[in-house]
Amino acid sequence: MGWVGLFPLWLWFGSRSGRSARHPPAGPAAGPAGFSHGCGSTLRSMRSGWRCLPSQCCLLWLSSQTGALRGLALLKDPRSATAQESRLKDRTLRRIGVIGPLVGRHQGYATSQGLILSRLFAAEGYRVIVASSRLNRYARLADIAWTLLREGRYADAVILEVYGGPSFVVESVAAAICRLHRLPVIMVLHGGNMPRFVARFPRWARWVMGCASALVSPSRYLREQLGSTGYPIRIIPNVINLADYPHRIRAQVTPRLLWMRAFHEVYDPTLAIRILAGLKVSHPEATLTMAGPDKGLLENTRAYARSMGVGDSVRFVGFLDPEGKRRAFDEAEVFLNTSTIDNMPVAFLEAWAAGLPLVTTDVGGIPYLVRDGETGLLYPRGDADEAVRALRRLLGDPDLARRLSLRGRAEAERCDWSQVRPQWERLFGEVLKPYTEEGRS
Repeated sequence: MGWVGLFPLWLWFGSRSGRSARHPPAGPAAGPAGFSHGCGSTLRSMRSGWRCLPSQCCLLWLSSQTGALRGLALLKDPRSATAQESRLKDRTLRRIGVIGPLVGRHQGYATSQGLILSRLFAAEGYRVIVASSRLNRYARLADIAWTLLREGRYADAVILEVYGGPSFVVESVAAAICRLHRLPVIMVLHGGNMPRFVARFPRWARWVMGCASALVSPSRYLREQLGSTGYPIRIIPNVINLADYPHRIRAQVTPRLLWMRAFHEVYDPTLAIRILAGLKVSHPEATLTMAGPDKGLLENTRAYARSMGVGDSVRFVGFLDPEGKRRAFDEAEVFLNTSTIDNMPVAFLEAWAAGLPLVTTDVGGIPYLVRDGETGLLYPRGDADEAVRALRRLLGDPDLARRLSLRGRAEAERCDWSQVRPQWERLFGEVLKPYTEEGRS
């Protein structure tokens, strides 16, 4: 069967444990706030008995047998020996692997930063190896593992998107295979829930992060929260293409609100309905456009809008493609955010780029990104009354609206590819330097 054949076997055991995770226990044993029930129970299964044994054994075996596996890989394909030798002697980075959940290739799914980076680097002339756009978690794991085992040895470095939660199993396998190929790995940490995950699984997290040549976060929040790991984390912001977002200064705003997240409990869409209902007391003309994929709460949110008497003032427009986003940003006057967990939302960068003033909860990494009264207005998590007060302040103060619109655009300009690309290229040089010196010695 060969060592590659162990992966389907491991996936089968993983799928067996995943079936039991679909029916989580009720009560205090539920996962941490912000995880869906399936995610929480999957995390619990990683610590419970025989169900996680196959994945643990696979990871330990991969990490402890890198030398033997490398030898097997070279025997299997003699070209890989030449590829590795030339790569070690001349570390001029022109081939990049971008690994993560790249499901944004499918209609109706958000485009991840990994997918955006892969396209931008390809446009710059790099050869980019990507994985994976598979929608099924287990199929995605198999695709990532096979792509790295087959093509990883030809890459100069790998950018690995790390989100924690159930996907950390995938990220662990990817890290182990990159170690097998002696590949420099740049891990990009995402997600407002990452600090909680690392605190819950410290040894596992330290092992995976220890495989990295460099750790990157788009925000100061994760760097500060994960400082206890002992690994230095570099800040490179999320990237957007400013040309995709025509800018219009909002100097005198009207109560046309845009909410653009997923209909999931993490983003608390019903809070946006309560905020609209409160705002309509003083501004009966207020409207709300809600855009984003349904993650289980769309129909509940529709029903809640009707029960609050604002159903006729809310438009549900579904997931927006780039052209749909441009229209929505142009029509709106204020961007409203209600999330309960967050890090550095790309939606904020898009809203700023279009000139929309931002009113948002103050959770997770948001206070590290948004300066209250300067680039947005903050209100406490779940507090509809404070959000309404912030909106009324914005609607009644043209100078404030203009300041937020202009300074938000300036923040977005810092995240344009022309500003972010040099940061990545400097990091590539630093990461590859030890390998270049090794190849010359």
